[in-house]
Amino acid sequence: MKKILLILIFALFVLSGCEKSPSEIIEEPSSSESSASEEFEPEEDFEHNPVLDLVGIEDVGYSEKKGFSGIYIIFGANKADVPFNLDEPGIPNFWWYGSKKITAFIYRKEYGSSEVNILSTDDCGKTWYEYPFELKTGDIDGITVHFYDAENGFFSVNYSDGTGLLYRVKNRGAVVEEIGEVGNVWNMVFVDENHGFLVVGKDWVGIRKTSDGGKTWTDFEFVPPEFEHREMRCYRRPFFYGDRGEVKVTVFFDGKIPWKEYRYVTKNFGLTWEFTE
Repeated sequence: MKKILLILIFALFVLSGCEKSPSEIIEEPSSSESSASEEFEPEEDFEHNPVLDLVGIEDVGYSEKKGFSGIYIIFGANKADVPFNLDEPGIPNFWWYGSKKITAFIYRKEYGSSEVNILSTDDCGKTWYEYPFELKTGDIDGITVHFYDAENGFFSVNYSDGTGLLYRVKNRGAVVEEIGEVGNVWNMVFVDENHGFLVVGKDWVGIRKTSDGGKTWTDFEFVPPEFEHREMRCYRRPFFYGDRGEVKVTVFFDGKIPWKEYRYVTKNFGLTWEFTE
């Protein structure tokens, strides 16, 4: 009887820990951090492919609501205004990321400002969390955002001079740490706090891999396709299924066919990459 009573008490304790009360005020992040092993072996069923139809996000666009010059987002059948206004609608003042765990925006209230806000929700827009952050000054070309879980991730800032800075985000933006210069980033994916890939380049793209949270990088140059082309870019986020990964690239041509999409595939978690149609 005592054994059954202990099991019931334990079950009630676990269930009570799963309940979450939404709040606009976020507690300060704890100082404890999860430790990652030196060698990382992805699980066979590991999947990270933030595609819109997998996360229930139908659309993101500019709101036409009177008195609200901002963004709307549609989660399934529910349309919600994203709680920020834009100084000049139509100018790319915001960048966003969506996955099954979190939807996050980085936006500037004024075009050309170095101050950004990190805004996120993990319950389809019912509760929003927001934190300000001051970027290094400069002419920003774009920002790439990626969260590897519901609270933590990375973002990179591309500047017009070709440089790029990588930042680590903790507790949805309550803590932001500068990692360092990484070059011009097209796209990124991080498996956890240590292991990630950046697709980098200007008119040509390659892969950078880190296993220590961006302290050091290993560069892999993509083998150019064996046909005449003008330039290659990457508009889609890389994804991995276990050891197998894929980067979709857009190759531009002169002539009747202006562009076509191809793939670089890895079967050993990014050690080698193979070009394929």
